[in-house]
Amino acid sequence: MDYGQILGRSWRITWNNKFLWVLGFLAALTRASSNFNFNTSGSDMGPEQMEQVAQAMVALGLLCCLGLLIGLAVWLVSLAAKGGLISAVSRIDQGETVTLGEAFRAGTARIWTLVGMNLLLYLPLILIAVVSISAIVALLAGSGITLATLAEEPSAVESAIGGAFVLFIFCFCGLVCGLVLLGLFLQFINAFAYRGIMLRGLGAIESISHGWQVFRTNLGEVLLLSLLFLAISFGYGILIGIILFPLTLAFIVPMMALFSNGGGPGPAELFLLFGGALCLGVVSAALISILVTWQSAAFTLAYQEWTGRESKQFAVSSEM
Repeated sequence: MDYGQILGRSWRITWNNKFLWVLGFLAALTRASSNFNFNTSGSDMGPEQMEQVAQAMVALGLLCCLGLLIGLAVWLVSLAAKGGLISAVSRIDQGETVTLGEAFRAGTARIWTLVGMNLLLYLPLILIAVVSISAIVALLAGSGITLATLAEEPSAVESAIGGAFVLFIFCFCGLVCGLVLLGLFLQFINAFAYRGIMLRGLGAIESISHGWQVFRTNLGEVLLLSLLFLAISFGYGILIGIILFPLTLAFIVPMMALFSNGGGPGPAELFLLFGGALCLGVVSAALISILVTWQSAAFTLAYQEWTGRESKQFAVSSEM
């Protein structure tokens, strides 16, 4: 594969059809996230402070429900945008003219197949995570029972604590490493399954099998192209971090000042926290939308070359 030619064609498509950046922005919304932690002290709380904490907990519950609904809507929009981006790049590469509305409608037309594919593909990862976490919790509970029975022997308790800690670290690190590797593997299958659905009209189950076949057949080239984009993404991520750092400070410093007054944060502070996190996420998604669009275009063109190569090989073997 001529990687320079693939990257060049995908960049020309990305730059000359800037409406694709909108789809890239919508697709990037699920990648951008910001985490904010705050601590409250429960000591020396008076009735007014307890009431304030109760109001904050109610507001937090409402925000969680709202966040779930928004997250679900964003996920569905992101699926449609990714599908529309794949379809638009393929049609533009063939010389067709595509509008933003046409591209997005192509994604929404296959939305439930995309939902089914993602749920089926990532269900094993979710089940493995749930079962593994349950097993670790059971081990820790067993260790707690052992500590309770050895409470009268300090040396035995110390030894049991050390053993439980080592066991926990070993299990947790193994779980994290395993889930990361499985998640990376499923991402490759997901990328090609997406294109099988959008460009070949495959169903949810059939697209997963197709994605595995394309990945397995072109393993070396897929990994090399991914490493190229990993290096590009790393450099671009540093640039985004430099741009977002002052914006993040401008948001976090006032929030820390509010939380440091004592007691728990009120509803107004929680809504401000939620709004600031949402704004930072949107800005981050806007900054990486161009990169997302370029990467998607490059993988689409590479996918077409890989599957075209397989079709030619199949035709030659059939003639023989």
